Amino acid sequence: MRDPGAEPRLVVPAGLVIDENVRERLTRALAQLPTSVAGIGAEIADLEPGASYRVHNEWLSLDPTTPRAAASTVVHGAVLLRAHVEFALRDGLVEIPRGSVVVDPGAQVHDPRRPTGPTVAASDRGRPPFPRRPVVVFLACEPVGDPDWLRRLVNRLVRHDVEARIAMPEPVAGGEAPAAVHLTRPSLACEATIRALAPDVVVTLDRAAAGVVDAWCSGNRSTVVVDFDSELEVPMELVSWQIGHASGRLRARIGPWVDVPEFAALVNRLGAGPHPVPPADDVITARPPVLEHWTSGALAANRRCVVLTGALDAAADARLRALADNLEAAAVEVVVASHAGGGVATEAAAAARAADLLVLAGLTPAPEIDELIATRRAAGRTTAVDLGPRDLDSTETAQPTLTAAAGALGDASGLVLAPGGALHSAAHGAGRRALVFPTLLARARAAALRDARALADPAGVLVIGWRLGAAGGQPEYATAVAEGIARLLTEHRERVEIVGAAEQVPAALRGHERVGIVAGAGELDPEVIAHWAVHVWTPGLCAGEIVDDARLFEEASCAGVPSVMPVAATRGVDGFVSPHVLVEAVDRPDDWYDALHHVLDDPVVRARRAREATRRADALDGPAISKAAVSRLIGLASSSGERTKARA
Repeated sequence: MRDPGAEPRLVVPAGLVIDENVRERLTRALAQLPTSVAGIGAEIADLEPGASYRVHNEWLSLDPTTPRAAASTVVHGAVLLRAHVEFALRDGLVEIPRGSVVVDPGAQVHDPRRPTGPTVAASDRGRPPFPRRPVVVFLACEPVGDPDWLRRLVNRLVRHDVEARIAMPEPVAGGEAPAAVHLTRPSLACEATIRALAPDVVVTLDRAAAGVVDAWCSGNRSTVVVDFDSELEVPMELVSWQIGHASGRLRARIGPWVDVPEFAALVNRLGAGPHPVPPADDVITARPPVLEHWTSGALAANRRCVVLTGALDAAADARLRALADNLEAAAVEVVVASHAGGGVATEAAAAARAADLLVLAGLTPAPEIDELIATRRAAGRTTAVDLGPRDLDSTETAQPTLTAAAGALGDASGLVLAPGGALHSAAHGAGRRALVFPTLLARARAAALRDARALADPAGVLVIGWRLGAAGGQPEYATAVAEGIARLLTEHRERVEIVGAAEQVPAALRGHERVGIVAGAGELDPEVIAHWAVHVWTPGLCAGEIVDDARLFEEASCAGVPSVMPVAATRGVDGFVSPHVLVEAVDRPDDWYDALHHVLDDPVVRARRAREATRRADALDGPAISKAAVSRLIGLASSSGERTKARA
């Protein structure tokens, strides 16, 4: 008797290569097809110039496709068959004698022994759409002495999660060209190839390649160069580099006996930064990253959210932009409109009335705002007020309290959103319906910070990073922090990077020769954060709780940088934070000195604290948690709307 719950079988003819993502895609697709369909196939196809079989399928997965009926019962590729369906393999083909079969155009398998086709310039689709793996181009402008060695090396790197590519003046072939195994399609050695692939690392295989690589990478700050030396006695060696003492893109040399796992690790390290080339006005505009949707849209189908803003500071603007970005990832249509001038466009006003969720930020009560909230309440739609530090009454010190304007707006709306800490306590303590909504990181920002991760070089000068925040927004204990750092600088050779205006720097550090100022306008470059050995986080405090959101702390953690911070700040963040980096008495310079000394004094301890920050960020700032946060908000808005409609 047949088992109705038996798992489908994947039939792959010998020699073909199938990506694990294709396997999962076929499994999901077959489960949604009628039981009358015996199986779903993935056919063999040519790769795009400069692509690997894995990247080829990643790009295909982004194209809207629909399974189509197979031309016959014989599939040239792999087939996922339902249990107990009969099949036969003949000459590399899968034959299904009985039952209908469909083919998924968005999933293909690769024949590594199939001729690679003409050598032309690489396609834009040769670079991965998702910035998960580094791209390495082996560039040769002259014939390669041992092309078979190069082909095997590139294949092994691909298997080690490095997107290695070959760029040569003619096709790569071993002694048996038709049987040579290629997991990538070689491309032509030309500037167009380098521009299209935008590699993290270029390995120059000859002098001609070394002579043109700088010009071909012009405008791309992040690409580094590794030189191949056929006479190198060691498998691999690094090229010493330090800001102000060396220039150029060259970072390492490799020989014929290079070890693949070690080289893969080096590539990941080099790709993490810092940039080998300083900024310039003619920097190439990077291709916008592809942002995955986390859900099929079942929860958020046909949902719309309007964010109506007033006067926002940089922190509030970043919080709302990340909120909109993560809502879009959950398939929610988001419209952001400004009310800063006292009015709003007619189209945006209509959208605000009809949206499933309206979020107000940086606004105060006004007749048109009150009318908008009342109209939405009558229609059973949810309105929420997102709070920021400006909404906290600075005259109250015993316990956090909202300003009269923020309280009135919260009462009218019926729902308040706030990051954990003093703002949530102020809203909840007054009996309002308050939701702790963390400050999320935009998907592209989080990905860039993760890509920039790099442990500080134990042999080099360690850098202490301190982001002062908005002008006039420094906490009272900032003076004690500066004095603790100044003491550290008298005993050690660390360097300090302060993000903010020069006039904001506390007196103890102002004018110090090892204190540098980084302009604080806009988002800070991820590579700047990632090269810090430790981050000093000094949020505003009120009644033992943080007033600010935790974005600066989360960004540092996402970049793999440990933070030294007040112990009170842990009440506004989730996850484990080592007690060794917490400062109990924020007004004591010695306590800040001790916490910083703990991180900086021992490279083993510093690496441990960095790993803790990385693990915490991966657990709490990843797509799964962001999805859960916005899904909870969408669900709460839906249920609040139903209750409001019922009361009406």
